[in-house]
Amino acid sequence: MKPLVALRVMALVAVAAGARADIVPTAQDRSVFASSSPGSSPQQTFTAPDFGPFDQTAHAQSFGPFNDNGNATAVQNSTIGALALAATGSADAFASVGSTSTVATSSARSTYQVDFALLLPTDLRLVAHLTAASLGGQAASGSTTTLELRDMIGQTVVASGTAAYTGPTSVDFDAVYSLAPGSYRLRVVALGGVQALPLGPVNDRNARALDTYSVQLTVVPGPPAGVLLAFGLALRRRRR
Repeated sequence: MKPLVALRVMALVAVAAGARADIVPTAQDRSVFASSSPGSSPQQTFTAPDFGPFDQTAHAQSFGPFNDNGNATAVQNSTIGALALAATGSADAFASVGSTSTVATSSARSTYQVDFALLLPTDLRLVAHLTAASLGGQAASGSTTTLELRDMIGQTVVASGTAAYTGPTSVDFDAVYSLAPGSYRLRVVALGGVQALPLGPVNDRNARALDTYSVQLTVVPGPPAGVLLAFGLALRRRRR
């Protein structure tokens, strides 16, 4: 290996070791939404205005005759930082009917989406737990929790998974990804939507969907594994 090339590789390692590989947020879409029926069909939505901490609960409750009711709650507590993206959230939807003519529905959604840039090669550790469950009734809007980490330049998926009431009902992540400089998106959505039916089996008259998530994407301290590998290969070639 030529001395000049070797020096460049050593300089790259020095820069990576000395410079902090930050997450640079470029856009965010964080919100909670809840709606229910019968009755006046109330809705409630909260949206994060900026990159600051977001801690909100959206709630909607409605009542009809004969104890018909809908109840939906969406929760999120999230942060966006230079060294970590973190969020916990849930979508809980319940509907019940006591009459023979009313259909009750309820829907909840918690969304955490952050676009970010990496200016240096960076190792990121993704730790996440997703769950989804549906009890009785019909999951009219589904009962799912999804996660995706995507390279926005190459449009390739780095990591993805879905927990669904049809199975698997829980999904876990704990892995380190060596990412090149570029633009990325982390998106997590918990979605629950149910429908209680008046004329179906007794189990269909009470319906609930409960979906949850916890996610952390953190910068791994130290030089990225890819840089260290390149440095090791350069040294091996130099010895030859």
